Amino acid sequence: MPTSIGRYVSSFVGMCLLSVVATAATAAEEVRLSALDLSRAQQASGKPGVNQTFDGKPLRIAGHDYANGFGTHSPSTLYVALKGGSTRFTAQVGINDLGTPPKTSGSVEFVIEGDGKVLWSSPLMRGAMPALAVDLDVTGIENLAFRVSDGFDGTGRDHAVWADATFQVTGAKPVTMAAPPTPPRWTLGENMTTVWSVAKDARLPHADFIEQGGLRVGQVVSYRVDAQRALSMKRSVVWPTLRKKKNGTFGTTIRSYSKEADPVITIDGAPLGAVTVDQVVLDGTLTISGHANQDLMVTRCNFPSSTVRTAIDRWTLRNNGKTARTIAVAPIAIRHQETGFNGIVNVVEVSCTAPTSSVLAPGKELTFAVFFTGHFETEPVDKIDIVAEEKARAATPPPRSAAPGRSARWSTPIQRCRH
Repeated sequence: MPTSIGRYVSSFVGMCLLSVVATAATAAEEVRLSALDLSRAQQASGKPGVNQTFDGKPLRIAGHDYANGFGTHSPSTLYVALKGGSTRFTAQVGINDLGTPPKTSGSVEFVIEGDGKVLWSSPLMRGAMPALAVDLDVTGIENLAFRVSDGFDGTGRDHAVWADATFQVTGAKPVTMAAPPTPPRWTLGENMTTVWSVAKDARLPHADFIEQGGLRVGQVVSYRVDAQRALSMKRSVVWPTLRKKKNGTFGTTIRSYSKEADPVITIDGAPLGAVTVDQVVLDGTLTISGHANQDLMVTRCNFPSSTVRTAIDRWTLRNNGKTARTIAVAPIAIRHQETGFNGIVNVVEVSCTAPTSSVLAPGKELTFAVFFTGHFETEPVDKIDIVAEEKARAATPPPRSAAPGRSARWSTPIQRCRH
């Protein structure tokens, strides 16, 4: 009999424990992101959409309708305080349909940061692409940031949607919040340089730009480091003395360049591939250092000439391996011309100084440059001394920083940047 009673008690206790566990498991409450105060969202256009797009249209991704969600427009950021009370976040993300069939225009990237670190990021999402599922463990996370970038190609038709966005809540309920203080990416380096230690940055991807000017040429260089630290770069170059019209800011010659102006490089017959960024330095130039193809170190130094009509993208490849590498660089020959207001033909050209092929021994470097040059058709192209031009830029007084802990927009007569 005692044995039977003991078994009965044990069984009863076990059933009670199972009941408690089951009750706890079902106690999680679902809270939709769209039920929070979305008015705190920061976005480029329109109003934060509660169960609709930023411009008041129904939520639809690749032909699928959604009754709940947050519609926004890139670039966009929404901060949510979880206070450790949520365990899971789920959503379907994509670009809202434009037209029938949906247009493929628009491109964005979705990013979720938790307590200052990137927890999840999407690949580049374009219009008409199926929604991408998000299923994220947020146990113990205090604060989340929901970001939408412009895909590094402008904000046109970037109608982003966090559809069916839902928190599983077991404690404090999530609430939206104002932007919290964030640690700066940039620090002061040696000789009054400014340094971004990309290899130590837990908040990637990140995109930025810098405005640089000389006496006869200027440029805006935009650069992006993705979640894998791969570099993308594009630029707009302006030649103020190559006039299309007699007066007005937009009477100058301006050209934009992206991948077509990047040299096509192969290493031992294989493509160089993406450059993995380690560090970015501002010292009168924009200098980006990283590596590719294992033992090959890559440095790109961007700046406009201080005196002639040429912007410069100086490349240095260093072989840190133990075997020689064969480097091949395809020629670049891009040319545009148009007649100015005075009948003189303005010419802008992109060229590369690299040898077609060379062997790089261990410990050796190959340096070459991509030139973005403007001139009148009737005059010769300016000759460029890369070393002298770079030294002249490095001798420029460094910009002054904003107050610590605040976003900085630095300015000198020849260089301005946003961080």
